[in-house]
Amino acid sequence: KLGEEVAAAIVLKTKHQLTEQELKEFLRNKLAPFKIPQTIIFLDEIPKGKTGKLQRLGLAKTLGLE
Repeated sequence: KLGEEVAAAIVLKTKHQLTEQELKEFLRNKLAPFKIPQTIIFLDEIPKGKTGKLQRLGLAKTLGLE
């Protein structure tokens, strides 16, 4: 939809490090500018419900996109 923001929730592998700036620089070489996330947050794990499914609303709230 027009006007929607692109956001990313990143879970890094153990002992890996990455900054928001490093990720955006990498993505600039791979994606069109409008596809690069405006908001990037790093999480320990993606929120999942009791059934193991991704909690989209909880994730959107965490990203500040609700």
